Amino acid sequence: MTDNTPEEPPDYPVLEEATLIRLEGREFQVGTGRYRLDRLVSEKVYRSYIERRAVFHATKLDDQQQQQVVVKFFIHQHPVLPRGGEARRLFSHLAQPAFEGEVQALEATRGLNGFPQLRNWESTVQSTEFENPGGRMNLIAMTRLPGFSLSFYANDLREPSRSKPIKARLVELVELRKDLSPVPLCLGC
Repeated sequence: MTDNTPEEPPDYPVLEEATLIRLEGREFQVGTGRYRLDRLVSEKVYRSYIERRAVFHATKLDDQQQQQVVVKFFIHQHPVLPRGGEARRLFSHLAQPAFEGEVQALEATRGLNGFPQLRNWESTVQSTEFENPGGRMNLIAMTRLPGFSLSFYANDLREPSRSKPIKARLVELVELRKDLSPVPLCLGC
């Protein structure tokens, strides 16, 4: 994993193992935008969805400001299920609603302060550099909000005096959400 960047504290969590770290520093097209993937900050396999998800801090290259953004990958893995079987057909589309819901949430919050702003999104096919060439791959590019991932605060959250106010605020936000139009809660943004 690359060294911590200047805006990250020295004890910022570093991924021990990451399949997609090889994409760091590469330019990647998402919709009509071009992005340089600067740092892999999260990667996880969701076995029940047969999908690998990854989050990169990135730089938008198409504009003068070179805005700091987040690029999320939803990569359909080579299924364990036999090709062409009925079970594979049923399970291969399980994760698609998660991606579509996240895009809808970002579109619904467009222009609202404190929410990531959608820059580009794309549903495409994996090239030979991915684990399932020809398989589905969904991408989202959004503005990067200041702050650190929840894993950075994991030790602090184990202490009840610190976790109770956070849980109370989360419940308050969810209750507030009931009064507004229905939008899926996007915890991974």
